[in-house]
Amino acid sequence: MSEFKLPDLGEGLAEAVIREWHIEEGIEIETDSPLVTVETAKAIVEVPSPKSGVIAKIHAKSGSTVQTGALIVSFESDDKKNSATVVGQLEDTNEIINENPTGIKNPIKQTQNIKAMPAARLFAKKHNIDLSCVNTSSNRIISLQDVEKHMAYNLEISRKNITNNMCLIMEKSKASVVPATIQDDINISAWKGKQDITVRIIQALVFAIKQEPKLNSHFENISKQLIAIPQINIGIAMQTENGLFVPTLTNLQNSLPADAIRDKIDNLKNKAKTISFEQEDLTTPSIILSNIGTVAGKYATPVVVPPSVAIIATGMIRAIPHVVGSDIKICNILPVSISFDHRGITGSDTALFLKHFMANLSLDVASPN
Repeated sequence: MSEFKLPDLGEGLAEAVIREWHIEEGIEIETDSPLVTVETAKAIVEVPSPKSGVIAKIHAKSGSTVQTGALIVSFESDDKKNSATVVGQLEDTNEIINENPTGIKNPIKQTQNIKAMPAARLFAKKHNIDLSCVNTSSNRIISLQDVEKHMAYNLEISRKNITNNMCLIMEKSKASVVPATIQDDINISAWKGKQDITVRIIQALVFAIKQEPKLNSHFENISKQLIAIPQINIGIAMQTENGLFVPTLTNLQNSLPADAIRDKIDNLKNKAKTISFEQEDLTTPSIILSNIGTVAGKYATPVVVPPSVAIIATGMIRAIPHVVGSDIKICNILPVSISFDHRGITGSDTALFLKHFMANLSLDVASPN
């Protein structure tokens, strides 16, 4: 029998709530088909099946809280090799588990037999809501108002989880990181035409990381070692009405055109609105960007979020008098602040990184990475 344990769904989160099973005991499932939807403290994530096979047992009820690494599904034994895309644990075992079955009916089958008003079905489909989880009013026919109340209730729970998780992350940072911050101004007056500011900042980050890769690392608390990360995975801080999220733009070491980076950012923004990130979106970032300048502010002391060792905050662009050579000119200035974990990164490392970052952003157009 093969066992699948709940994988780490991003940033070392300790647990997740089972929101919806997409399988039932005894059915056959294909690799990468939807297995279960879970809610972490950061997002709602659909976990795909790590293998093809028959579901022998479901070990967690809908609505229950499951620890990362806990057994959630057993597959019947077969000779197929695991081709999992989930970063979880799939183990073979002959252990017999004497628990009562906790199989949950396929929500798709259940929805077909549920009485609901057409407007309620359309709204539920648009917002990916399982009608079998919606409480009805007195006539047992689900109305649009019933679905809206269900959605509002779940969003409120999610917001509380997000706030609690932010508290835990900040406390962890304060307890372990030795922070330091370097700030400077970047003259971007050479920029030609209308440019996507966030995309230019990300392109400059990728360039600087390739020149000074030390900041694209994780610090391992136990060994006290700096672990180099070969992939460039930039976490993007996003403030929404549902709370603060830091989804990740992954594999930016592969040169991408500006429009492709913009598409990735917009895709993450749309997911943040409904708290419906995919597993890849919650990859632990190798470095983090907070573009506070989209709202207000010049400089900041952004908080380093372990295991990452650096976070960059860019402020609001402003036209101010600036010394250029021996002249004073009105220039467009972009403030930048970089906080780093001094346990593994030195001020010199950060200054070199900042030098490359500023040089790239000061060009009229982004230089190739």
